[in-house]
Amino acid sequence: MAPVTSGGSRGRWPSCLLLAVVSVCPLSSQTGNEYEVKAAFLYKFASFVEWPAEASNPPLGICVLGQDPFGPSLDRITRDKRVSGRPFMVRRLRPGEGVGECHILFIAASERPRLKQILDSRQGEPVLTVSDVPGFCESGGDINLALADNRVRLEINPAAMQRAGLLVSSRLLSLARLVREYEVAAR
Repeated sequence: MAPVTSGGSRGRWPSCLLLAVVSVCPLSSQTGNEYEVKAAFLYKFASFVEWPAEASNPPLGICVLGQDPFGPSLDRITRDKRVSGRPFMVRRLRPGEGVGECHILFIAASERPRLKQILDSRQGEPVLTVSDVPGFCESGGDINLALADNRVRLEINPAAMQRAGLLVSSRLLSLARLVREYEVAAR
């Protein structure tokens, strides 16, 4: 299992907000609301994940690889927001483009045929990989935003996050279905 942090110094507000998004927001499948909620998740993950220390304090990069399902939602949600004093930077990447400034990488469904290649290329890098492709965590991804019962449900692969050197809050883990390493190895 991945190392966890207590999150004590971060307070309860981010946890309550994330819990509210997870449990209260019913969605209609394939609507703009679905991707607004998923964009909010990407933003909130920055409060629940710690990356290895960097020499400088660059912006937190949220990158979208493939066909962008968020439209302006992701930019709007992160505009003028900060986590630990760091602003956000949103980038849209083309296949093959480097992810050097990305802390959170959302892999769009359009990249499903290349999913294994993309995840293999991220092995050991401190990049939080997120998608909504079914089976994403079982394929070695970090967090899957699965749609079930008209709600966004979290699936987390703690072993993948540990390999990437990411620390995840126990609060976030408690809200998710955990995909164990043996499930990944079985495929």
